[in-house]
Amino acid sequence: MKIKTYSNFDELQIVHIFDIYDFPLFYISRSPKKEYYMNFFVDEDEETQSTTWFFSRITTTELDNIIYQRISSLSLLDNLLNQDRLNKIWLQNNPVNLKSQIKFEEVTKENKVNMEFPQKHFVAEYDYANDTKLYKVEKTTIDSGKFKITLKDKTNSHDLPIDTFIDLCTFMKKSVNKAANHIVESLDNMRRHSEELVSLKVSAIQQSSFAVWFTTDDHDLFEIPDKSLNIFVEFLDDITKRDSAIIEEKIDIDKIYSLEMVKETNKFLKELVKDEYSFSIDAKEKPLLGEDFNENKKITFDKNSYHKLAEIDKILRKKNELKQEVIKIEGILTSVNIKSNNFRIERKNALDIYGKFEKTLYKELKKYSDKQFIIPSTIVAEVLKISKVDHIEEINDEKYQLISFTQEKKSIH
Repeated sequence: MKIKTYSNFDELQIVHIFDIYDFPLFYISRSPKKEYYMNFFVDEDEETQSTTWFFSRITTTELDNIIYQRISSLSLLDNLLNQDRLNKIWLQNNPVNLKSQIKFEEVTKENKVNMEFPQKHFVAEYDYANDTKLYKVEKTTIDSGKFKITLKDKTNSHDLPIDTFIDLCTFMKKSVNKAANHIVESLDNMRRHSEELVSLKVSAIQQSSFAVWFTTDDHDLFEIPDKSLNIFVEFLDDITKRDSAIIEEKIDIDKIYSLEMVKETNKFLKELVKDEYSFSIDAKEKPLLGEDFNENKKITFDKNSYHKLAEIDKILRKKNELKQEVIKIEGILTSVNIKSNNFRIERKNALDIYGKFEKTLYKELKKYSDKQFIIPSTIVAEVLKISKVDHIEEINDEKYQLISFTQEKKSIH
């Protein structure tokens, strides 16, 4: 939902208030589409009967960080500023026309000084909207040193073909490593040459059921194995328990999930669904800071969650891309068939280009006999490049249409 008018703003419902005086100074509102917005008071102008605010769409993860005292208001504003997501708005106290536009200005690093940015850190201690005292809850991560996976078939049997087990483990390893690659890419100046950043090893097999204990190489300065497994487990948890909109936020805004990790995990879970298996993972959580372990965490994906994969497909379908661009190429025209509507151009130190004629050019070629090609001959051409990326079918397709061309009057032979 885009907030542009006073009518849009009026639809927002206050759900959390963290600072208040005569009116809420720092609060969170929610749209009818369940999107959260941060409102942070800046100033009041009695002469113009208006107030100014820092205003931004925030994610569920960012809201949790406020509520669990993991971030101060100043740090939140800085994060939003650095991600080009922070705005300053001017609100009339009594707008005459609800359809009138709200005045917006993006807050940038250049104009930050003039925006009356707060100087002090404020950590929310109370939610006045819900009459609730807030407490600090440390963020945890999964301990990849030892964790257990359990697989069952539709009859609740633990018997499992060894090939199936190996295939599923391979899918899981790929998912965890896609998460690892995403983490590494986010670390400044850090490059890894190996695609397999996290190595899974069988630690033990539980006799009473088909359960296997795994471990990883946990001697990592950046704790990549722990963080990668944590993302994988968090994603499974979100699929089974949370709204798909939150998953989209974590892909598009929070940047917690990479598209590649989502695709790989989606394939892994579809393999489970195909054979009607259930999958659970048991692991210990630990604080990001400190050595003390918390409770065990168990996530189960079974028939009750099979339908959620349609929502993941819907998210991936939204990410499908169709790009068109006109490119100029030079090469040797080696093949043309106007009747069959195709051409081929060989290029030096580049892939050959082959495709169809653009509609207007195709009509001209059929209508005017004086518009001829010379084969083989050098050619300079404008070509429409159409790129299609399908994240579900995993298709990366490129097609070309010849728009216009010029050729020398003689063959190269």
